[in-house]
Amino acid sequence: LVIVAVVLYYVLTKVLLGITGIQMASYKGANNSIWTIVGSAWSSILTAYKDFIRILFTGSSTTRNIVSLALLAMIVCYSIFGKKQEKVKRAVLVGFGIVLMPIFVNIMDIIAPGTTINWVTGAGLLVFYVLAIVIGSLLTIQVLYALFGVAVVVLARGFLLSNMNSFYAREDTYKNFYAVSSDILARAHSLKDYKREMKFCYNDIVRYKSRFLGASNGFIAKDNETWNNFEGMRDGTQNFYKRYLGTKVEFCNKDEYKKVINSETFKEMVNYPEEGSIKVIDGIVVVKFNNNVFKV
Repeated sequence: LVIVAVVLYYVLTKVLLGITGIQMASYKGANNSIWTIVGSAWSSILTAYKDFIRILFTGSSTTRNIVSLALLAMIVCYSIFGKKQEKVKRAVLVGFGIVLMPIFVNIMDIIAPGTTINWVTGAGLLVFYVLAIVIGSLLTIQVLYALFGVAVVVLARGFLLSNMNSFYAREDTYKNFYAVSSDILARAHSLKDYKREMKFCYNDIVRYKSRFLGASNGFIAKDNETWNNFEGMRDGTQNFYKRYLGTKVEFCNKDEYKKVINSETFKEMVNYPEEGSIKVIDGIVVVKFNNNVFKV
């Protein structure tokens, strides 16, 4: 059942990505501590319900309305038909499902306020319906109680402890990135041949593994201030300099990057933070962190 659900979710996600033209990206959040999330939980829950109603029942999409009505029909049929002694149990399950469904399918509204559901994340809707129907039909009340207990324990550890460590890991990574960026900027300004209009070039992302990473929830990445590709490094670092250091730093384009990393001067450079790891090459301030290079 789990394997079927995973395959179904993957297929639906790929289909919806193709229809909408949205590209998949990794979530590297944990921008808020657990106390901030708990404090705004009521507002976030209301947002989840509003978002759920918006994606299913508003707008003029015929396909969307048909799917919504079909799913509602499935719920009604599930609660009405069947053996008489099962109707009460089914009615309770359906009631809980209707009340909790918007939260289940749009949990990111609560974990990461500002997130909204769409037809890509909405693939979870269909998977949830299938799973709920199967669970309600096959499992006994004792098994449901046991699953509820396991869920409570998992949520307590995963949400409370892991999310807090994810927040600490994010803060720790940010502080390291801030310190490295400040140091690079100061050392670049001290170069004899430095000019203010020069572009910058990092051969790689700023890699850093926080001491809190091992206990985080998996949403965090060891280099989460920028994406692990050329565009992510360039755009993310430029934005970081502008937002947190208050200075505009332009990074080189792909052609300039390839020219730099293929130069003998770059290959002979030592790695940051050693002296000589920041140099001007062909009018570009180059920072060499290691021997890694992006595929551009």
